[in-house]
This record gives sequence, structure tokens and C-alpha cells, in this order.
Amino acid sequence: MSFHRHPSFFPVVLVLLTVLLGGFMVYTFRGRSAPPPEEPVVSQEDYRADVRAALAPVIVPDGSDRAGNVNRAIADLLALRVPGADTDAHLEFVSSLYRMREGLDGDPDALREGQVRFDAAVDAHPWVR
Repeated sequence: MSFHRHPSFFPVVLVLLTVLLGGFMVYTFRGRSAPPPEEPVVSQEDYRADVRAALAPVIVPDGSDRAGNVNRAIADLLALRVPGADTDAHLEFVSSLYRMREGLDGDPDALREGQVRFDAAVDAHPWVR
């Protein structure tokens, strides 16, 4: 039995595909080392003014839709960028408003707890008034 060996182009194709893949990877990942653009820093005064505006209908209710006021306050607070010094206050306002919203959806204990926590957060941060 004699085996006749035919010339094969498989090694050439394999080397060519490897070179193409390497070139593609170099081209693709070349610009990835650039640092991300810096995000603007929010001033504490601007942040606090926005919080006062968002919480005003909840602090001094006007007799209108209380659940709507709480929901709008939550949405407005979540849209804000928070300076580092006010993160604890921000989290307390949002979590107490969430608890109030649960109470307005039918859980009276949650409403009381949320209102107590919200009032305590407002008292602890007089800049809100």
C-alpha cells in the first residue's frame, strides 16, 4: 500500500487566519486604554437647593395627592447627583420616602415608620427646610 501525499494549503490558511485575528485584536483594543471622561462635580449648594425643591410638597403638604407628591419626590431625588458629604442624608430621605410609599399603598405601619424616619431626617438636616 502506497500512500500518495497531496500538497495541502491548510497550514498556510491557518497562519493567515491567525495573523488576521491578531491584527483585528490589536486594531480593536488599541484605543481602549483612554481614561473615561470626568463627570462634572455637583456643588453642595446646588444639590441642597434641588433637594429642598423636591421635598417641599412632602414636608409641607398642600392637601393634594400625597402619594403623587411622595412618588415625585422619590423620582426627583433619584435623578440627582449627590456630593460625598450628603450621601447619608440622601439615602435616608429616599429610604424613608420608599417606606412612606409602601404605607400609602395600604400598610399603615409602614406609613408611620416612614413618616417618623422622614421627620427625623428632616430634623437632623436643617438645610432641608
